[in-house]
Amino acid sequence: MYKKNIFKINNTSRSGFTLIEFIVYFSILTILIVTTSSMVFQIINNKTKLETVQNINQNARHIIEKITNSVHNAQSIISPALGQEATSLALSFTDNEKNPTIFSTSSGILKIKEGSSPAVPLNADELASVISFTNVSYPDTPGSVRIVLTISSVNLSGQQSYTHSETFYTTVTIRPK
Repeated sequence: MYKKNIFKINNTSRSGFTLIEFIVYFSILTILIVTTSSMVFQIINNKTKLETVQNINQNARHIIEKITNSVHNAQSIISPALGQEATSLALSFTDNEKNPTIFSTSSGILKIKEGSSPAVPLNADELASVISFTNVSYPDTPGSVRIVLTISSVNLSGQQSYTHSETFYTTVTIRPK
């Protein structure tokens, strides 16, 4: 009889989870997944917004540089007239291939037309431009133009992260020849 008690197996140990432990673990796991996924979506939205801002700045830099180079090398400003503001800029050049050079917008696309060549777009399709030129020249000077350029992202998806607009200001003077 003594030997039977020594080899008796204890059936009181349990294995697995109770229902309460399962609910607690599942709740913790759900909170971690929700927190992680919201952080990932926020990172993706911030990345998209940053790319939109960089695209706008890069296009604005390109447009302003092109207009600045043209104004610096021009002979005179044809339009707008002295003290006037317009949505297009016409410059006179001694080179017949570039005379006249006209910057204008059509349906949000800024275009340059040099001489008799066809107009070429300066900004990307996904960006809309609004530009104004003011002739701020003094009489008997080569000429100066104040440029106000607003570039906006075209938001086709309706998401807030894709919407951005910036305005750039500069004044450019024709270099004396």
